[in-house]
Amino acid sequence: MSKKFGIAITNPSSMFTVGHISGTADNFTAINTHVSGAGTNTLNDGVLVKNIGALEMKLAFSGATHGADTGFVLKANEQLFVETTSISSVIVKNNTASQGITFSVYAN
Repeated sequence: MSKKFGIAITNPSSMFTVGHISGTADNFTAINTHVSGAGTNTLNDGVLVKNIGALEMKLAFSGATHGADTGFVLKANEQLFVETTSISSVIVKNNTASQGITFSVYAN
C-alpha cells in the first residue's frame, strides 16, 4: 500500500489574488509585483505557487544562483512550495518566449 504525502498550507495568513503576466513574461520577476496586496510581507513559513493557466511557467528563488532560463517548470495545475520568509524572493517567468502565465499565491 502506498501513501501520498503533500505539503499544504491549511490556514494561510494571506491568499493573494491571481497573478497574471501577459506575453512579456520573458524575464524572471518577483511574484509580489503581480498579485494585489502582496507587498513585501514577512512570512513565517513560505509561499505556495500554483500554475492555474494552460501554459508552462518557471519558478525560481532570487537568493539562489541560476541562469536566465532555469528554474522549476510548472505545467498546468502543478504547484510548488518555497520555504522563505520573503515573498519578493520568489520569482517567475514563462517557459516559452512571448507566452503569458497565470498563477495563484498562498503565503504564510
